[in-house]
Amino acid sequence: MDKIIQKIIKNKTTCVLVSPHMDDVIFSAGGLLSELAGKVPVKVVNVFTSPGDGISTLSARAFLKQCRAVSPQRLFENRKKEDEKALSILNIRPVYLDKTDALWRKNNSVDRFTFRLLKLMPELVSLYPTYRFHVSSGRLHTQDRILCKLLAWEIKKHLPKDGNYMIFCPLGMGGHVDHVIVRDACSGFAPKVIYWSDYPYLLENHPDQDFIKKNRLKSESLYYHKSERLMLSRVYQTQFEQVVHCPETLELPEIYYVKN
Repeated sequence: MDKIIQKIIKNKTTCVLVSPHMDDVIFSAGGLLSELAGKVPVKVVNVFTSPGDGISTLSARAFLKQCRAVSPQRLFENRKKEDEKALSILNIRPVYLDKTDALWRKNNSVDRFTFRLLKLMPELVSLYPTYRFHVSSGRLHTQDRILCKLLAWEIKKHLPKDGNYMIFCPLGMGGHVDHVIVRDACSGFAPKVIYWSDYPYLLENHPDQDFIKKNRLKSESLYYHKSERLMLSRVYQTQFEQVVHCPETLELPEIYYVKN
């Protein structure tokens, strides 16, 4: 990974890191971000940064409880504040696309009248009714395949017109649909895409070998800025305890997948 980073810095390549949620880029690529910040133009684009209408399924309510949040709106407000604080340490101002998080995404084909009737049981109108069997399944709802195309168009707006850029995004380890959507949206910009291993999913999951073979990727490791990554991660107080069960794991090398 050293040679790739050296080339990026030498060429003053704009680096666009597309993060599914506020905290993913720091948890997964905080060392990389610490190395690039101040040396090349860096943009952090956060995608799923809204709870939509805020009507919560049982899984969404369980998530709120884990985060000790009084409401989904307040949780996402706090997460943005944490994200801005963490990235300000690196003099980076994040962008928020405010797409609705998978736990709160609803089926657009349901009419308003039906939706009101089903308000007491939002699972019936949710794209992903449960976390375990739907959000983390890696299987995208048909509606989200359209979202992938729209997201690719929005990402393109944040790329420099001179073509001197590199996109960093998740590999989608663990199968969280929001991560898979971001990965698929960014993959269309290959070969100018580098994929990071998703934390904490990488601790218990293997990378998608079919995706790696299809895109001819190889792994590269990044060994420095371990303490900076851990320090920045601690800023995300609403997420840190439930995501990071062992802080020492944030000091492991970051693994990236690049074009072979």
